[in-house]
Amino acid sequence: MVVELCHRDGTWEIRHDEALVAAEDADLLAACISTVLDAVADGGDPPAAQVDLLGPTLRHQVLVDWNDTEAPLPSTTVHELIEARADLTPDVTAVVFEDASITYAELDERANRLAHHLIDLGTGPDSLVGVHVSRGIDLVVAAVAVHKAGGAYVPLDPVYPANRLEHMISDSGCAVVITESPQLSTLPLRDDPRITVVVLDTDAARIADRPSTRPGVAVDPANLAYCIYTSGSTGLPKGVLVEHRNVVNFFVGMDERVPHDLPATWFAVTSLSFDISVLELLYTLTRGFSVVVYLDRDRADGDGDEDRSFVEQHPEVPIDFSLFYFSGDAAEGAGRDKYRLLLEGANSCCAPRTSRTPSRRCSTASSRSSGSGAARPSPSTARLPTPWRSRRSPVPCSPSCRRGSPRRATRRPTSRPAGSARTS
Repeated sequence: MVVELCHRDGTWEIRHDEALVAAEDADLLAACISTVLDAVADGGDPPAAQVDLLGPTLRHQVLVDWNDTEAPLPSTTVHELIEARADLTPDVTAVVFEDASITYAELDERANRLAHHLIDLGTGPDSLVGVHVSRGIDLVVAAVAVHKAGGAYVPLDPVYPANRLEHMISDSGCAVVITESPQLSTLPLRDDPRITVVVLDTDAARIADRPSTRPGVAVDPANLAYCIYTSGSTGLPKGVLVEHRNVVNFFVGMDERVPHDLPATWFAVTSLSFDISVLELLYTLTRGFSVVVYLDRDRADGDGDEDRSFVEQHPEVPIDFSLFYFSGDAAEGAGRDKYRLLLEGANSCCAPRTSRTPSRRCSTASSRSSGSGAARPSPSTARLPTPWRSRRSPVPCSPSCRRGSPRRATRRPTSRPAGSARTS
């Protein structure tokens, strides 16, 4: 944010870029400055710590009004919300990966069969189940199946180093790990007799023989939904346990921030090991989105052109800004240009939609906008209490989209640590 405070002819002016600072925010800033100047003028030379910056009205707004975030919270679980969506729109596409896709009804049935298989292996409420599956439809099916069986999934990204995966498996105490044949060789502790490994393609016939009906396991909102490990930047990675009620609470908060009018599609780009994937994969499915799963291919195997195949096949689909900018090949090695791509993409996300196709909250590196010169604010003027006066006029700088920028939800999931702090 660029703001200039200028003294001219006995008055004060606040100049700012209206593409970055809304009129009401400029008024609030001017009111705060006026409050401070009045306090200094009336009180002699008070210590800075004793100067009231907000005033009683704004203080009440900040401490009371803005914190009034109470909202109805359904007593349910993540997979029950997805099941309800499958009942409501069974034939709608739920997950797309490259040339394959499944409907909500097919997702429900496949997850039911795998859940019955996991239950037979001893999975139940609060059981931790490792998910060592590459990105694709099977990854989503596995996560939902673990929930249906009553368990909580532990993301084990196959691209992670073996020592990190081994630590997460042993620290969490996973008794069951789901994987695939191509990933089996990268799975540590696969020969440990205490761990049962489910290989989705090898065990496909046995899983297909399980019932297609919902298991009906009694899962409480207070039961665990997943265990995600920290980066380990300050030591060993630490598992964080999150319950279904925390996730549902987060979903309710996101409803206030994420447009979810249907039909809509979401481009899921984040590893299951990062909690933003809960928004991309699970929130979207509970709200009826079609989720397109992006595969971050090994850069050594190609030039990355195949990563844009979905966009090339669907040129009519409007593409919006997302975290894909930070994971795409086009952003690597670009230095500060990587963030320029991010900001320019954000600038395009608020452009009026003229396409007849549903909004797709996704992006590719090819969706760059024309740049920061696209938006030009118009000047306006507002007056503040005497003797302080504010006039708002544009300051040349790179505008971004204030309306389209994501804001932190008013509700966040709480969590509890994994490991020795957890009771069985």
